[in-house]
Amino acid sequence: MLEIRRIYVVETVFGVSLVVVGFVLAWWSRQLIWIEIYPPPWEKQFIESLPLMFWGFGASLTTDGLRRIFSIRLILSMSKQSFLLLFYMMSIALLSLFRSEHFPLPDFDHWKYGYPLFWLIHQTSSLMGAENKWFIDFQNFFVNFAFWLPMALFCTCLTLVLIGLRESS
Repeated sequence: MLEIRRIYVVETVFGVSLVVVGFVLAWWSRQLIWIEIYPPPWEKQFIESLPLMFWGFGASLTTDGLRRIFSIRLILSMSKQSFLLLFYMMSIALLSLFRSEHFPLPDFDHWKYGYPLFWLIHQTSSLMGAENKWFIDFQNFFVNFAFWLPMALFCTCLTLVLIGLRESS
């Protein structure tokens, strides 16, 4: 029993350390100076998404480790399983929709929203002066949706299978 608790403590500590590494990566990615080219290189988007991945994995490991340490039983009925599926799908979709990036070009100052493809552009200035235009690219929006929906379903199914395996043992 003591060895199992030690594994849970290691899982919790590893989760917290992943969250801290995510904060360090976020700070480091803000220190990098990128040449303002359009479109931005894929490396920049990858480096800026690394903290989000570390935060997500770290938070899930920390939550699971604390749940195991304090022996909180997680009994899922069918309605709670469907709620969990809906929660994962909505949270991943919202994270991809609200990620923004600022491009402070002198003649085309704008914000772009979406990940991995930008689907919404808010233009704030142009050569003619101040602007307030919004451009929607529905094709990129649906590609983002087609990218994140299978990811959300896979993560949800994997979580439900792992919880089922833990509960049966």
